[in-house]
Amino acid sequence: MRTTLTLLIAFAISINSFAQNLTGIVTSEASKPLEGTYVYNETSGSYGFTSEIGKFIISKTNPGDVVRFGGIGYETQYVNIDANTTQNSLRVKLKEKSLELNEIVVQPKLDALNIFTKIDIKNNPVNNAQEVLRYVPGLFIGQHAGGGKAEQIFLRGFDID
Repeated sequence: MRTTLTLLIAFAISINSFAQNLTGIVTSEASKPLEGTYVYNETSGSYGFTSEIGKFIISKTNPGDVVRFGGIGYETQYVNIDANTTQNSLRVKLKEKSLELNEIVVQPKLDALNIFTKIDIKNNPVNNAQEVLRYVPGLFIGQHAGGGKAEQIFLRGFDID
């Protein structure tokens, strides 16, 4: 009975020492957290994505593994994991690069609408309330020819003055 208990404890300790979770934060060079960045362990095949505050957790990570970090509009970065990295929280800073359309992959795990909205806002910044209203489906804003008049707003073809 005692040897069986000793073997079970030794087995539990050995499994725990091999199955480690890697945690950390991914930020931009400006130290802003990056949401939706993929984190992929190329050795074990485990993967995950960063949360709204840039945090990630991936399992099955051991010293000697190579972990790949990447996101839309950022350069891919590879990190070699050592014993010190698995014990502490990893901090990764990704460098910004030009946006390429072939980087965009729509999957059920990603919220694609948020990704496209962020890209659209980054490429077409909003300067006033009228520009925000232009994104509303079925809403049309018409400018009068003369100065000093307010815009005319139509909702699905009807004047909403």
